[in-house]
Parts: sequence; structure tokens; C-alpha cells
Amino acid sequence: MRLASWFPLAVLVGWIGADMADGTTASSASAVIVAVVDIEEVIGGLEQRADAERRLQARAAEIQAEGDAFQSRLAEAEQVMQAAEGSAAQREAIVAFKNLEFQYEGKMAYWNDILERERVKLWQSVFASLREEIRKISEARGWDVVVADDSSAEFFPSRDVPLEAQYKQFMRDRRILYAGQPVNATAIILDQMNRSWAAGSQGE
Repeated sequence: MRLASWFPLAVLVGWIGADMADGTTASSASAVIVAVVDIEEVIGGLEQRADAERRLQARAAEIQAEGDAFQSRLAEAEQVMQAAEGSAAQREAIVAFKNLEFQYEGKMAYWNDILERERVKLWQSVFASLREEIRKISEARGWDVVVADDSSAEFFPSRDVPLEAQYKQFMRDRRILYAGQPVNATAIILDQMNRSWAAGSQGE
């Protein structure tokens, strides 16, 4: 499962081995423990995300059912309108059909807007939980910096923007250029988030 690349990424600031104000160098200073997290892998394996998406799918099915019912009413109103062609009831049938059509379009736009907002709330909740879990685990394990692992990111150009501009943006978006031997925290974070969810977070 590939997710959109708009998830915020922490910025890793590396120490350069230059003389420091007190005469020491970065190599002699206290080591900074860096952990990396594959956000796509974590999100893809989250029970919290899977549960929320199941609920969203159920909600989408309800909206589809409402839409289907409205379309049936529209089809009936259209038949009445066609049957009334040339009669005194034609104008009334046309008005009834147009009113129903207007209601249908408005309701579908409203329902789809609600569904889109619920999707946004899903990702906001997931990302907030991810950051909070990373904070707690980092404090417990002594990690100084946690960054999103973008080392496997691939360049997928589009036709809308010049290729050179796209690749320059791709380079600017990279957050990890070199990280030595970082702690791979992906499995740790995913496991702990699913444990927290199973322990009762789904009831909140």
C-alpha cells in the first residue's frame, strides 16, 4: 500500500565534524541516537487505520444506498414526466422531476463532503497517534531524533510540470541523505501502536 507523500517529515540535522565553540569536535561530543520510521509500512499495518477504513466503507455503502434510492425516484419521476408530455399535467411533472433532480445533486454533494471530512479526520487521528507513540517510545528508549525513512523513495514524473523542475523538487523533498547506522524503529512503533489500540484505544 502506497500512501500519498504529503505526510509531514521530521528534518534530521547532522553534526559536521568542525571545531565547536569549546574546542571539541562533533566526533568527540555525545553521540546522538537517530531512529528512522517507514511511515508507509506503519500506516499500512495499523489496526487503528484498518478499523477506521472499515467504518468509512460502511458509511460509503450507506451513502451509495441513499443515492440509489434517489435515482429510483428520479427514474419514476422521469417516466411520469414523459407520460405527461402534451397534457395539462406536463408542466407539473417537469417541475417535480427538476426539483427531485436538484435535491439529489445537493444531497450527493453533501454526503460526499461529509465522507471526505471523515477521511481527513481518520488521517489526522492516525498521524496524531503515530507522533504521540513515537514521542513516548523515544523518551523511554533514549532516542534523540526520529525521522521518516524516505531512503526508498522513487521518482515518478508527471506531464504537468517540466521534468527538471520535478526532479529538483524530488531532491528538495528528501529528508535523509545519510544516517550512518540509525535504529530502524518501524516494527517497534507499529507493534506498540497496535498493542495500544488492542488494549482499548478503539473505545475512545
